[in-house]
Amino acid sequence: MSAQAGSFEQYVSAYEAKMSEPWGVMFYDILYAQLGNQLDADTQTALVVGSGLGTLDRWLAGRGLQVTGTDVAPAMVAYAQQKADAAGLAINYQVHDVLTGTMEEQFDLIVCHNVLEYVAMPDFAVANLASWLQPGGKLSLVLHNPVNKVLKAAVQGQDPLKALELLDRREFHFEMMNATARNYTLAEAANWLNFCGFDVLEHYGVRTVYDLIPNEPKSDPAWHQNALQMELVLSTRSPYKEMAMFNHLIARKR
Repeated sequence: MSAQAGSFEQYVSAYEAKMSEPWGVMFYDILYAQLGNQLDADTQTALVVGSGLGTLDRWLAGRGLQVTGTDVAPAMVAYAQQKADAAGLAINYQVHDVLTGTMEEQFDLIVCHNVLEYVAMPDFAVANLASWLQPGGKLSLVLHNPVNKVLKAAVQGQDPLKALELLDRREFHFEMMNATARNYTLAEAANWLNFCGFDVLEHYGVRTVYDLIPNEPKSDPAWHQNALQMELVLSTRSPYKEMAMFNHLIARKR
């Protein structure tokens, strides 16, 4: 098991608690809406690379897709399988590494969210994703946005010096899971996709201004719904989507 896999293995319970907080709920609510816009009658099979807790896997399976879920950490796979079984969903789970693993079939949709930041060769990983996707199939790729890290430090953190420090810093530490990751720009991600045979169809922002807002109102359900409505509009418009916490690219394999 890789060092990163070991980090994720140890912190499953902490990750579960974190993703149950309002910002985790907002993350998924936005993604459900954005991904829902991309599903059609031709989307029958899906591969989730980096399943984590299996949240998106269960959402896709609940919409009638045949889902294969993968993660590099066996504890994540075991947790996701248990949750799928409890929900009565037939999801095929595998311990799998996006860099070294292989797939015997191709899929209509591949979901790869917050994974490439943690791998040594993200461009090679994208090439693997392309090989596992049907021609004309779609890739949903989510990456941390370094622009938002600067804004969050300055606005919510009120720390101008930290904001300046983050301007040119590529690596960041995911404290909750004690994992090291690397920031990539929107242009870098688009270049990987183009080189590996993809056309970018959509660029969405995920949590455009949400992370700049103080946390106090975020547990209120009514406020959450109003913020979600705002986020879904801002996520499709420039310049707001370019400053979101996460970049979400939808790409089609040529």
